[in-house]
Amino acid sequence: MKIYEALRLVQNRLQLQVKDIAAGAGTSSGYLSRIRRGQVSPSDDMLDKILTAMETLAPGSRRKVWLTMAYDGKDIDPRSADDIAILKETVMTLDQQELAELMKVMADRFHELNRKPSEPDTSENGRELHATLR
Repeated sequence: MKIYEALRLVQNRLQLQVKDIAAGAGTSSGYLSRIRRGQVSPSDDMLDKILTAMETLAPGSRRKVWLTMAYDGKDIDPRSADDIAILKETVMTLDQQELAELMKVMADRFHELNRKPSEPDTSENGRELHATLR
């Protein structure tokens, strides 16, 4: 899952208006809509502003975006120091059960990334956990 997909998914789930997020992030609704459709990639600074605006409108939404990417995402690589750094802030806010579930998902993802093409993918934790987030 790409960041724009996670942003859109969480925004829709929480019923946040594009105009409200854009105003809080200091950007235009049109630009935010283009980000949400994957037509442009936001800078790290703009992404932080968008997540901060969402967090202001719906506390916990920043965490939901990163967890959505972690649970659903094929773009998060548990071997990548950058990806781990992005998730660090989120992980620090998890309770024990959420942390255990995330560890299972990340272990499955690590296994998936390292398995040989002939090995079947047996990961189911991500799908189960994603269902609990809805």
